[in-house]
Amino acid sequence: MRRTSDNRGFTLFELICIVAVMGVIMAISYPSISGYINTKANLDMQITAQQLLFDIRDVRQKNISEPDVKYTIYIYDNSYTVKRSGTGIPVTLKTFTATQGITFTSNISKIKTDGIYFTATGAPSSAGTIYINKGKDCYYITIQPSTGRSAIKRK
Repeated sequence: MRRTSDNRGFTLFELICIVAVMGVIMAISYPSISGYINTKANLDMQITAQQLLFDIRDVRQKNISEPDVKYTIYIYDNSYTVKRSGTGIPVTLKTFTATQGITFTSNISKIKTDGIYFTATGAPSSAGTIYINKGKDCYYITIQPSTGRSAIKRK
């Protein structure tokens, strides 16, 4: 019998080598792919924390510059609201709802009912910490007593 030289196929050795090379490539790329997914979830939480910090500082600045009007921020489980009062019925200026899975907690008493406002000197009505949580990750914003200075940190 005659053998032809135009065999069209791969040997078992060639297939094993290709699978091994692909396995090495997947093992190298897996950490960067999983890191991207974790970064996306963390980015949502970081943006929410920075937005809340910006609004707290904005409320403080408005209370200092407009002492006749009272600006207050109310923080709930997954949202917060900025209101202006002092001229009759309180007006809602902004409502922010966090993305799914992000929650707000705080050690400030009556933050949901009385909110946080600042005096004309910048001192807060209530000082303490606001936690922004998503799963095991956590950012927190600390509002200092007497000065009203607010800062964000990651736990």
